[in-house]
Amino acid sequence: MSNDRILDKIRKCLALANDSRGNPTECENAMRQAQALMAKHGFTEMDVDAAQVTTLAVRSRVSVKSPSQWEVNMMHKICAMYGLHQPMWTAGGPEPTNKGWWFFIGSKGYTELAHYTYDVLYRQILAARNDFVKNLHPSYSRGEKSNKANAFCEGWVYQVGLQIHAMHDPDETMAKRIRAYMEVNKINTSREHKAHDHNKDFDRGAMAEGIKSAKDVRLNHAAGHTQNSQMRLS
Repeated sequence: MSNDRILDKIRKCLALANDSRGNPTECENAMRQAQALMAKHGFTEMDVDAAQVTTLAVRSRVSVKSPSQWEVNMMHKICAMYGLHQPMWTAGGPEPTNKGWWFFIGSKGYTELAHYTYDVLYRQILAARNDFVKNLHPSYSRGEKSNKANAFCEGWVYQVGLQIHAMHDPDETMAKRIRAYMEVNKINTSREHKAHDHNKDFDRGAMAEGIKSAKDVRLNHAAGHTQNSQMRLS
């Protein structure tokens, strides 16, 4: 029997053992079975918790070695939306086409939903950014246009993020499992990368335009906020 199957069997036994609605005798037997399996195969409850967490890698659409602040903010908001660990980053390069990687860490269902959210939000924010840049005065240099565009994106992400806070249901059980996963797998948290424009002063007018542009973006969960729910963006 593979380790994954053993851990899944232990998880099911523990779930039955901790079921407050279960028969006391059955709960006790399930706990003994779980403890026996853990002792036999050298697993702990931390291993069981960690086995229920996964990592999903997603390539950045815009950044190579270091992300922009608006991209960092958006990734944090997506992770908060689904109760995931704060986003992890690994640089790409050296070619501009070799973008960096983001990592979603959490339950399989929610990391997949986070990936879907990422794809949809990126398509929308990059389209809005392109429209904004096209309307800038031609006298601006390339660098000035880039700075204004990043400020625009900061405002856009801020506005969308106002909805995300209201939709997030904290899950302490999953948070405990994620902590176990990070410890068991000895994941280096230094990959929680700061933006290259961290603490930079942004153009407030451009940010205001970004906020205005995102006011019609809607994030809607299906009822229940379950892992099988579908998120709709419009």
